[in-house]
This record gives sequence, structure tokens and C-alpha cells, in this order.
Amino acid sequence: MKQIGKKLALAFAAFAMLMSCSEKESLVGKWQQYGAADGENGTFEFFGDGKLKLTTKENTVAGSYSVLEGNSLKWEIEERGQKIGPLVESFTLAGDELSLKNSVSGKSRTYRRAK
Repeated sequence: MKQIGKKLALAFAAFAMLMSCSEKESLVGKWQQYGAADGENGTFEFFGDGKLKLTTKENTVAGSYSVLEGNSLKWEIEERGQKIGPLVESFTLAGDELSLKNSVSGKSRTYRRAK
């Protein structure tokens, strides 16, 4: 009986890892923010190696990201030699639309995949 429990646990862990890899692959690419109330429509660019680039009208910064269980995105950037983060946000992907929701403020941002 214990063997079945261990096998199920291993199978579940493998499935969770596969799903997070698949979600990470789905994020890869450039995403343009739209509909921001403050007019700040920046871009996120996610790379397959876990790196990211965040561009606003003021500047462009580099960082890293990882996909966590439960559709959470953990990311951090470095700006002017100072590390910012890690920040954890929940995300949803629906076709070419990405929504990010800040886990602290509850504010959401929406992005479209850049063509």
C-alpha cells in the first residue's frame, strides 16, 4: 500500500513539473500591456531560459522569472544595480492574452502577445 502512495506522489510531482514547464513555454515571447489606467503600457519579454526584459517608457531592465504551482509567476529585476523582488503574481493565459494580478495590491494588468 505504501508503494502505491509513493508512486502516486511521484506521478503527481512529475505531472506538476510538466505542467509548469508547459506554462513557462506558453509565456515565452513578447507581451504588450494595454488598457492601463495611468497610460503606462509597458512590455514584458519572457525567454525560454528563465530570463526576462521589462520595458517602460522610462527604461528597460533585465531580470529572471519562474513559474510556480497554482499559476503563479515569480520574477525579479535589477535596476540601477539594485535588485527588486522577488515579486509573486498570479497569472492566467487565454490564447494571446496574459493577465497578471499582484498578490499584495490585488491590482491586475493585461497584456497581449506582440505579433
